[in-house]
Amino acid sequence: WMFLILAGIEAVNLASYILESLGFPNSAFNVLRPLDQGVFYSLHWLSPLLYPLLTTWWLAALSLQSIKPWGEVEGWGKIERWRTRLLLLLVLALAFYVGLTPYLPFLNPQGRYVGMDAVRYEEMIVDFSNEYLARSDRPLMQLILYAVSRLIGVEATVKALPLACSTILAAASYMFVKEYLRSRLAALVAALLAVASPTTTIALFAGFYSNWLSYSVSLMALTLALKSRSRRGLKLPVLTVLLALTSMFLHPYHWAIVTFTSTLLLVEAVARRSVRDSVAASLLAAPQLLAFPLLELMGFNPVMVYTRRFLEFLLEVASNPLLAYSAAMPTGELEMDWWEAVFFFSYSYAGGGLIDTPLLVLALLGVLVVATLEDWFKRGMLLYWLVPCAFLMLVTPHARNMLEIPTYIYAALGLIALQKLLDKVSKEHRYSAIIAILMLQACYAIRQAMFTTYILAGG
Repeated sequence: WMFLILAGIEAVNLASYILESLGFPNSAFNVLRPLDQGVFYSLHWLSPLLYPLLTTWWLAALSLQSIKPWGEVEGWGKIERWRTRLLLLLVLALAFYVGLTPYLPFLNPQGRYVGMDAVRYEEMIVDFSNEYLARSDRPLMQLILYAVSRLIGVEATVKALPLACSTILAAASYMFVKEYLRSRLAALVAALLAVASPTTTIALFAGFYSNWLSYSVSLMALTLALKSRSRRGLKLPVLTVLLALTSMFLHPYHWAIVTFTSTLLLVEAVARRSVRDSVAASLLAAPQLLAFPLLELMGFNPVMVYTRRFLEFLLEVASNPLLAYSAAMPTGELEMDWWEAVFFFSYSYAGGGLIDTPLLVLALLGVLVVATLEDWFKRGMLLYWLVPCAFLMLVTPHARNMLEIPTYIYAALGLIALQKLLDKVSKEHRYSAIIAILMLQACYAIRQAMFTTYILAGG
């Protein structure tokens, strides 16, 4: 009953936020907002602590592999195809709406750009040239922007980016989790959490459109790599390689994460002498590693930059272990202690958009779920993703590094495990926990998108 009541409260609040964003504020709907924010932020102080913990949680997860009280999560939940299509359309509609929110007339009547880097994307289009393209660290993104701007104009292209990126991420997340867990219902949960999580709200605030799109494309590549393990032919391998390269040319920072992850996956596949899995992993790792010298020639190599920082940090820590907690960390233009940076970016960046304790707690449970999967390839795919994220968090706990953690995917698995545990106690109200948490997160997404618009558009 508790989850059903929470779901009802959040449904009213979601309607309240949407009505306000459309220019129809209703005080009768707003009376429950304090409850929404009270529940969501009740454990806010945990969030800055949970990000570093999450990146290293895979070590604990591997030691607890034998503990599996929730049972099997693969193939979880049965849902008819027509219901799946209807719910997926609703999720994509929410994704579209969250991306559209910054440019709704009531919130942004002057039509100002919303997104810290939005102006940079306008400059990319206006200053487009072959020479500029050759020096760019994200040439494919520039080509796409330039081509689209020729059709609909520069301003419309920039303003269309958040709604396109949000919708594509939701669709890519659905495809990935559907293949990963063989469950359409789990895929729907992940797709909604993709929209209703800091992965979207922070990208919306920062204007990390290239990173956002690269994230989605890498999920598509991972999906096809999983599919290629059980199917013959050249179509899937070729598409996987193309998507892996596309991710790199969209944004090299996210490419660095995927390269590290897929290389670890390939190493384990070779160590296990599994030809099938070695081929699947090499489809992701090989093109990434071969492209490494190309990025070096382009003059932008985030892997080497952050490797250098990390090695310097390790040398400092070797001389004084206390530096692991107190040494000055490079955080862009700011110089602050490591713990200070963790709290600063959690609370101050994007108006506290990284504060999402419910999602982070579920993500910790989700990592435990991943560690118990029978299929080592699937297990490694998501556990190894945390390894480079842990390195980056140690070197510079910046908002972008927190963004690179696929928190919402782990949270989707954690939410499913939580629901299965609750079902063992009582099956009277099935899916009540899932519905309540999804509604809570949806309210967060709309609320944060509105807040971002008020801050950056001067509303």
